[in-house]
Order: sequence, then structure tokens, then C-alpha cells
Amino acid sequence: MIAAASELIAEALTSLSTHDDPARHLDVFPRRHEAGDSEQTDLLRDYLFAALDGRPIVPDQDGKLCPVKDLYYPPRQLTRDRSMQMAALERWTDCPTRPRHWLHNKASTRSRLAGIDRLNDARNASR
Repeated sequence: MIAAASELIAEALTSLSTHDDPARHLDVFPRRHEAGDSEQTDLLRDYLFAALDGRPIVPDQDGKLCPVKDLYYPPRQLTRDRSMQMAALERWTDCPTRPRHWLHNKASTRSRLAGIDRLNDARNASR
């Protein structure tokens, strides 16, 4: 049941994405393991991230969802300071000649990047 639920979640997750916020679905990624998590919780998390591996799940500069491995990400310095981040990323978004294969600025918040990191961690652990 956990494997089937993971597949259903992985298939439906991106339907939460909107034109105005193509990274909105990243807000519902499972959190990191915490003390007290049940074996089933860990299993669901593992199966879900396995089901998401290779799927178009993160938005590029145009809001098109792509596999996590296909995009470049902003330097971490831009994601630590919210005011610096917004100014730099808004300028980047306004540049008509910017490369399109970079992460969308709406996905560059600390919590959303943490979810992408968990997806990358799970991807690397399975290799």
C-alpha cells in the first residue's frame, strides 16, 4: 500500500503547481527524518522520493517542470539572505537573455531548496 500511495502522490504532486507559482508543489515535500518517526513514515518518504526520481518536478526559468538533474541552481549565498535573494533573483528573472535551464526563482526559497536537497539526497543514496 505504501508503494502504491507513493506512486499516486508522485503522479498528482505537480498538479499543485500554478502559473503564478510553478514551484508551489515543493511546499508539500516530506520533511527530513525526525526522532520519533515511525517505520511506515520513513518507508513512505523513501518510496515517494524514489518515485519522484527522474520525473519533471522542479521548474526552470520559464516555469516548465524538469527533472532535478537537468537544472542549475543559484549560489547558496543568494538563498541565505532573503532581501539579497529577492533583489538578485528578480533582476535575473527580468533579464530576457538569461539561460532557461536554471531553477525558477519561486523555487529558490530556503524551504523549497531544502525539499530539492532531500530529493537529491535520496537520488544519490539510491545510486
